[in-house]
Amino acid sequence: MVFHVSGGIFILLSTFTLYSSIDDGLPGQYGIFLVLALLGRLSVTASFSAVLTYVPELFPTSVRNTGLGFSAASLYLGSTIAPHARTVSRHAPWAPNLVFGVLCLTVSMVIHFLPETSGQDLTQTVLEMDHRIQRRR
Repeated sequence: MVFHVSGGIFILLSTFTLYSSIDDGLPGQYGIFLVLALLGRLSVTASFSAVLTYVPELFPTSVRNTGLGFSAASLYLGSTIAPHARTVSRHAPWAPNLVFGVLCLTVSMVIHFLPETSGQDLTQTVLEMDHRIQRRR
């Protein structure tokens, strides 16, 4: 979650730095943008690695491969849509970074509603997962 938050903040700050009228004429403005954008990209890449570790733990053993496959398919759908950000940036250069930054921050809020799996046995069946969810409520 830390990487999602930091990625979102760095991406939004880089967008603000480059497209804000407040910073016009700031020496090294593009360098600041570049550092912030690269830190944002690094954070998003690190969060991707954490997601690949965490997502399989959410599914019971009986459907873990199917759940991971569905998650990977969603990932590939996002990868298919991402190149269209270049087209959007021709009309509104700030829009793709704004969308990506807000999505990173939104994901970090959604993660709070997912169950904690650290130090717990993984569920084996869907019924066992249902019981665990009922106990959380």
